[in-house]
Amino acid sequence: MVILKEDRLIFEASKYIASMRIESVKKQKPIYGGFVWELPKRILKRMPIILSCDRYGKLVEIELLK
Repeated sequence: MVILKEDRLIFEASKYIASMRIESVKKQKPIYGGFVWELPKRILKRMPIILSCDRYGKLVEIELLK
């Protein structure tokens, strides 16, 4: 497993999964999560995500705009 930390951004990668999260300064309520198609539109509007794929439909890149 590889863990990279820069400022408040933490990226973790292993053979099967990669995760990126922003380290919170203060305690928050429980985190809500789900697959992109499961998230309500009101959440997606505040969290712009760009999914890129190759011409065969395989995921190539995920970009989160801050």
